[in-house]
Amino acid sequence: CSAGGSSSLEDPKAMAEFGTVSKDAFMNMYALNCVSKVIAVAAAEHALLAAGGAIVHVSSAISAIPAEAFMPYAAAMAAVDHVTKSQAIGYAGRGVRVNSVNPATVATPLSETMVKGSGASLDEAFARLHPVG
Repeated sequence: CSAGGSSSLEDPKAMAEFGTVSKDAFMNMYALNCVSKVIAVAAAEHALLAAGGAIVHVSSAISAIPAEAFMPYAAAMAAVDHVTKSQAIGYAGRGVRVNSVNPATVATPLSETMVKGSGASLDEAFARLHPVG
């Protein structure tokens, strides 16, 4: 699961303007989107090692795109990408594959919050992020 986090939705300015994000909003974003994945894998490790299987994390294409307004979310997703690679190496040869999917922009309450005030519709903002469609 990847999510914008409740603190960012309760206080859109915490995410909408670069440099205004609070420590609590940033830490909530990181905990919700990255730390939760590490904890979930740790909880399932015994079963995964016993039976083999796959771990598939959900990250985001924004993890590789500098995005000032989405910086806390993008940083958390970049951390998920790193965790995925580290876990893939750690579980290699032990019967567990680790991958992530990194979908492009999706209409969510967070993306709608971020577009508010830009003067663009959600479709226009998405078109700017994905110029080839």
